[in-house]
Amino acid sequence: MDYTKLSSEHQIKELLSAITHVLGKYQDLRAIISLPNEDGRNVGIYGIQTTIFSLGLTYHAIIGAGLTPQRTKDEVLASFKHYHTFEGKTDDQMIDLAADFWKNSVLSLTHFRLDSLFRNLIKALGGNPGSQGFGPNTTLLFNLITLRDRTTNENILDIFSAMRNSLHNNGIHIKNPIPLTIFYGMQYEFQPEIDIKCASFGHIFAILEATADVLTDVLTSPEIIALPKVEDLYADLNPE
Repeated sequence: MDYTKLSSEHQIKELLSAITHVLGKYQDLRAIISLPNEDGRNVGIYGIQTTIFSLGLTYHAIIGAGLTPQRTKDEVLASFKHYHTFEGKTDDQMIDLAADFWKNSVLSLTHFRLDSLFRNLIKALGGNPGSQGFGPNTTLLFNLITLRDRTTNENILDIFSAMRNSLHNNGIHIKNPIPLTIFYGMQYEFQPEIDIKCASFGHIFAILEATADVLTDVLTSPEIIALPKVEDLYADLNPE
């Protein structure tokens, strides 16, 4: 998937294609592990899928995809203005306001789903997920399993976390530097106290696709495959 068209401007057609492509990667992973819906491994992947799918539904509705005729950009902007206007904001900046919210949402919610999945895996392996956050729990999980490429997996998840944390800090990276790294054609680099330049939808969906690769390595590791079941409390309390 070429994500470069999503790196600098609003291209809704390409965004919907990226959403469909990344959803397919997670669906392929569910087919690989082939587990009951209530298993925590399946619950985790499905949770990530629902977050990405919901973003697709939002954009699909905004542009009226499938309608004849489909809404133009000017019609979308006109609809925004009927709701509210912000003094000093251009039309494109109005779209940016909405897009920034959706970026924060998809990054935060998918990261939350990933964190929850890792905590469930640690418990299933007999470990005790701590309260120090995603990074230490990732290290703990990776110490308990056999991965094909631990270094690359850690780099991907470090970038994912840095993107999410930076957007929560008004776009500023506040932790250790991360040198220039490329995944799926998109460049990522983070310097302390500097606003990041790698939070476009192209960067987000490239890292979500790379995260699917990480999960494939994790969930097909011998130790995880050997687990008869991974519990998920929400799924246990809300059976289908």
